[in-house]
Amino acid sequence: MIRPHGGPLSGAEPPVPPGLATLATAVFTDLDDTLLDQEGAVDVESTKLIYHLVKSGIPVVPVTSKTAAEVQRLRADLELDGPYVVENGSAIHDWPGPGESTIWGPNYGEVRQAFIGLKRRYPLVGFGDISVSHLSRICSFDVTSAENAKNRSSSEPFFLTGGCDFERLRLEVEKQGFRIASGGRFFCLQGAQNSKGRAIEHLTHAFAQSHREKPTTIGVGHAPNDVSMLRAVSIAVVMPDHCLSEELKAQLPHAYFSQQPSWSGIVCEALGKLTATEASKTSDAKENHHV
Repeated sequence: MIRPHGGPLSGAEPPVPPGLATLATAVFTDLDDTLLDQEGAVDVESTKLIYHLVKSGIPVVPVTSKTAAEVQRLRADLELDGPYVVENGSAIHDWPGPGESTIWGPNYGEVRQAFIGLKRRYPLVGFGDISVSHLSRICSFDVTSAENAKNRSSSEPFFLTGGCDFERLRLEVEKQGFRIASGGRFFCLQGAQNSKGRAIEHLTHAFAQSHREKPTTIGVGHAPNDVSMLRAVSIAVVMPDHCLSEELKAQLPHAYFSQQPSWSGIVCEALGKLTATEASKTSDAKENHHV
C-alpha cells in the first residue's frame, strides 16, 4: 500500500545524488518496519525515490520474511521488477529471470512436520495452526493479506504461548537441520542454511558477472533476521527504531546507525556517502597519476 498523497511521478524528484548511473549499485531492503510503516504502507517520498532509483538503473531488491504472494502486491504498487528475496532468504523469485524462482529447501511440508514435533515439547503456535481470520486479527491484516501470509513455501513463522527454555529449543532445532530466525514480532523456523545474507551474496555474485565488476551494495534493516543481510552488503544501514541487542550490534562493526526518520532519507544518506567515497577515490587516482 502506498500513502495516498501522490504517486511516483508527482512532485519534485527526491535528492538522488548525481553520477549514480555510472556506478554498479544495488539497494537491498527489509520491508516490515523498514520500507513499510507499522500500517504496512510506503510513504510517498520513498515511493518517489524507488521510482527514480530504478529509472537510474539501480535495482531495489526487497529482502523479507514475507511470502512471494505478499511481496507481489507491493511490487505491483511500486512498479518494481527484478528479483526479490522472501521467507528470510529461503527463496529468490523472478530469478534468474522473470517468472523463474530459486528456492532452497526444505519445503514447507518438511518444515511443518518438524514444527509439529517441536509443538509436543514447547508452547509454540505457527501460522499453519491458525485460521485466516485469526491471523488477520493478530496481524491487523485484511483477509487477502492473511491468506497470502499463510501461502508459504519454505518457512513457518510462529510465536510462543508460554515460557520455555529458548536456548534448549534453538539447539534442538539446529540438531534437526533447521534454524530459528527472529524478525521482532514473530520467530521463524526455516532451513539451517537459509538466510537473507546468503541470498544477497548469491545475487551480488550474479550482478558482478553481468556488470563485469562487483557492485557496491546498500542494505537497510532493523531486526535480528537482518543481521546476515547487513553483513553481506558494502554499506549497512540500521533504522533508528531497530530491535538489535548489544550482542547483535557487535556483529556489525561497520554498520551505520542512522537517525534519519524515513526510509527515503536513510537511502539518500547512504547514496551520498557512496558518491562521496567514489569521488574521493577518483581524486586520489588522479593525484597518483600526476605524481
